[in-house]
Amino acid sequence: MNEFTKTSRVHFGLGALIVFLILGGVGISWVTTQNVQLRTEDSLVREQIAETNVRTIEQITRYDHGGTKKRSIEGA
Repeated sequence: MNEFTKTSRVHFGLGALIVFLILGGVGISWVTTQNVQLRTEDSLVREQIAETNVRTIEQITRYDHGGTKKRSIEGA
């Protein structure tokens, strides 16, 4: 094996390693971005559920057990 072949193999190996590291970094960045996006969507859904639960509880407490509307202090 001559010196040119050794050098070209080393350069090819280093190039492949650099490409692999770049793609790995891009992949890690993409996964992290997706994870953050899912967490954001999850917290938004949790907020919507909490708001719905509060509204439902408010609607339930407006009526007494006989089905008639309760009188609130505000007169609503």
